[in-house]
Amino acid sequence: FIFINFKLVGGIVLVLAVLVLFWYKTNSWPVVAMVGMRPVTRWEIDRALFARGGKAEVDNRVTELQIHDELNKLGIRVSGSDVDAKIAEIKGSLGQGADLESILSSRGMTLSDYRKQLELLLGVEKAVAGKLAVTEAEVKQYITDNKALFGDASEEAKLKQAEETLRLTKMDTEISKWVTDIKSKSKAWMLVK
Repeated sequence: FIFINFKLVGGIVLVLAVLVLFWYKTNSWPVVAMVGMRPVTRWEIDRALFARGGKAEVDNRVTELQIHDELNKLGIRVSGSDVDAKIAEIKGSLGQGADLESILSSRGMTLSDYRKQLELLLGVEKAVAGKLAVTEAEVKQYITDNKALFGDASEEAKLKQAEETLRLTKMDTEISKWVTDIKSKSKAWMLVK
């Protein structure tokens, strides 16, 4: 007679069932492919992907978390309606027949991922908004220095375009300074070379 311990077998089956359900629900199967009888593991793929760009991805994620923390400290919140308005603005600026979801998909992004990025960007813009004032003198100087850019545009169009260009330039500069400052003040460490 072979003695079978049904409690042990039942426990093993239960553990395996829970693992399979977990892997299925999280799409984190440990084996992602088979070549003949050799498995290709998720660990191998993760290691290869990390070697190609992992440090940059870790740095991006750390920076994102540092920004979130700073926005929380400052009490800056971005509402879903703010993000919706920005998405509507972006969709409106796309050419006829262009679809935002298709463009994002071609870049390996979902609309949900893009919404998160926009939320972060809008929060950072709110954080630096006080430093984005553009003076009349700056606008006039920009128009004088860049006459060729404006062509035959009306004076009003020149002023509007120059002001927007200067505001965006200042925004890029201030955001870069702000993020650099956050990164220098924040306590973060990485275990990657």
